Amino acid sequence: MELPLQRGLCALVLAAAAGAAQAHVIYTTGFEVGQTSPGPLRGQDLWSDTPLNVFNVSENNPGEEAQSIVFAPGSSGISLAHRTTDQIAMHGWPGMTDLMFSAMVRIDNAREGSTFDLNIRAVDEIPGGAMNIGIQNGRAYVSSSLHDAPFLLGPEIEPGRWTEIMLVLNMLTGDFMGMVDGMEFGMFHVPLEMLELDASSGVTISAGIQMDGPGAESLQIDSLRVMHMMPSPGAGALLGLGLLRVGASRRRA
Repeated sequence: MELPLQRGLCALVLAAAAGAAQAHVIYTTGFEVGQTSPGPLRGQDLWSDTPLNVFNVSENNPGEEAQSIVFAPGSSGISLAHRTTDQIAMHGWPGMTDLMFSAMVRIDNAREGSTFDLNIRAVDEIPGGAMNIGIQNGRAYVSSSLHDAPFLLGPEIEPGRWTEIMLVLNMLTGDFMGMVDGMEFGMFHVPLEMLELDASSGVTISAGIQMDGPGAESLQIDSLRVMHMMPSPGAGALLGLGLLRVGASRRRA
């Protein structure tokens, strides 16, 4: 009996989030013209990567608008791309209640025997990243390096299709929510004192591939966003009610 209730509550929370009226954008990119141009990502919009030129801006199969970035190294290995950002406050921003971290991802030309691992982390001066989203063994996940937070696995990522992975932190409670394409798949809690960080900046993309022989497998990333948010007054009331009912249903379980 709990599952329909949980789904209904998730829909309520999402409806509230959809009504967000205010946001403080820390960093957002669709890797579009004006920020980047087709070719190596390194050196564009303050991005660096290593090994050089493994991440490329591409016009093929973009998630939104005209461009995305592609990780297609041609052989097994792990690569990093990094960009500094403005401060990412986790313990509150004037007028804001939530910190949202999201990206759209897509796997193409995957073959049996090959695996992709993707980690996109924010607040990356904290070893392991304070907010993490990504793919492991074909499934979406969210996690945090703070306070032994759990590693939450979500649904499988369907090859050839864009999927949005999102991690939302309620800065007033320390609750983290993992979502895929707007649907919640797990929550965890971090004590509020762990969020009182003095300086928090930077986003890192860590992508790895273990390929079963040479091939053209690729991993694409688009619509990378880090922002503080505050729901509109009506949406905020719905969000609070939804979260209270989620907590009550969990205590009954």
